[in-house]
Amino acid sequence: MIEKLIKNRRSIRKYQDKKIPSDILDQLIESARLAPTASNQQDLKLLVVDEPEKVQALANSADTQAFVQTAGAIIGIACHNDRPMKCGISKGIVDASIAMSFMVLQAEELGIGSCWLGSFDADAVSKYFELPDDHTVVCITAFGYADEAPNAKPRKSTEELLIKK
Repeated sequence: MIEKLIKNRRSIRKYQDKKIPSDILDQLIESARLAPTASNQQDLKLLVVDEPEKVQALANSADTQAFVQTAGAIIGIACHNDRPMKCGISKGIVDASIAMSFMVLQAEELGIGSCWLGSFDADAVSKYFELPDDHTVVCITAFGYADEAPNAKPRKSTEELLIKK
């Protein structure tokens, strides 16, 4: 089942004018809550807007990506007191990325499209949610019922990616 979700998931940039029911949003949030975190610190904040006027207000932080305004919800993740793990990688970025990946796959299973946004103003999102200074917004994703069915994008072969010793 998970393999099918991974293969079928696409970045959706066109959404139907349809509200995401609260029980489905709850399932997305629960999938993030259950995601593993460094040292099980569970040091993330889930930032959710699902009312059209709030979605539009927050969408302004997503640069010029107008499609974000049509999403049924926007969910962001912030971390508290981000610090590097022993390997040198930020625990907040890793933890938030795992949690968002869980949400995106859960959304796919529930028939909800998503688009993980790489271009957004983290300070504006932080200000919108009135986060304290010791929190960093790591990612935001638009969610909604897809109004498009994009084809799969070309992927590199395993041989191009794999280094095996």
